[in-house]
Amino acid sequence: SSDSAAAMVEHAGEIDLPIMHIEMSEDLMGSPVLMDLFRSDHASFWYNDYPAIMITDSANFRNPNYHCPDPDHMDTPDTLDGPFATKVTEATAYAAAAQAGVL
Repeated sequence: SSDSAAAMVEHAGEIDLPIMHIEMSEDLMGSPVLMDLFRSDHASFWYNDYPAIMITDSANFRNPNYHCPDPDHMDTPDTLDGPFATKVTEATAYAAAAQAGVL
């Protein structure tokens, strides 16, 4: 997954998408500081030694309405950053295409 992550980082720079790239080592896997990085589907792959990439827009750390059941603070399209989501999708598609050998 390192090659895919590198392609994503490279393309993110080309489209002015802020990105943080962290290579997960064995030492970092057990760090309580990074436990929020293990809340998604990729974590089971990491724990079983399969390569995987976590791609996040920082979810609830960025949008207080993320998965919020309160009707006054719901995660609705008007609470989202459309241009940012478009850039994340573009960079993800670029990385997948690079991994597939299409680029």
